[in-house]
Amino acid sequence: MTFNLFSNGARGILTSKDSDASIIIEAVFENGRYLRGHYIEEKRPTRRRMGAFLFMLNGEGDSYEGQYVFVDPNDNNYLPKTGRAKWVKLA
Repeated sequence: MTFNLFSNGARGILTSKDSDASIIIEAVFENGRYLRGHYIEEKRPTRRRMGAFLFMLNGEGDSYEGQYVFVDPNDNNYLPKTGRAKWVKLA
């Protein structure tokens, strides 16, 4: 993830060690407590998932967690699915 010092935006790419999945993420930090954004899978055009998320900063200030929604072109893309994720600051 990269962060622009002159804005509240972040952008990055997540890749999987076990598969050829690669996800492009764009996010914005809001009010010092929230991280909201969207993502799209880039490497597998036959399974191009996309979604949006809203995470909240935890009490220790080292991770964000919350809900995300996504659509999957292979499985009823007119019905979004939900999940839960946690983004942990490593450095």
